[in-house]
Amino acid sequence: MFPLLAALLTGVRLLASGPVPPDTVVGVVRDAGAAPLQGARVTLVELERSATTDTGGRFALETPPGTYRLVVSLAGF
Repeated sequence: MFPLLAALLTGVRLLASGPVPPDTVVGVVRDAGAAPLQGARVTLVELERSATTDTGGRFALETPPGTYRLVVSLAGF
């Protein structure tokens, strides 16, 4: 189970595709096979802000400037 969890966490890729407002973290959560994961919870720990991924595994979180820990969770992983 650990390799799958590691693949999930390392599968978070921060992307800037298209216009993104300043101070927004955007990304795609994928499984070990590179399939997008719908319904994953993405949390910026220090801000206690979360977003849920859409059908394409995409998420966006507005943030003030800073350094944050990003945690991804999904039931069954």
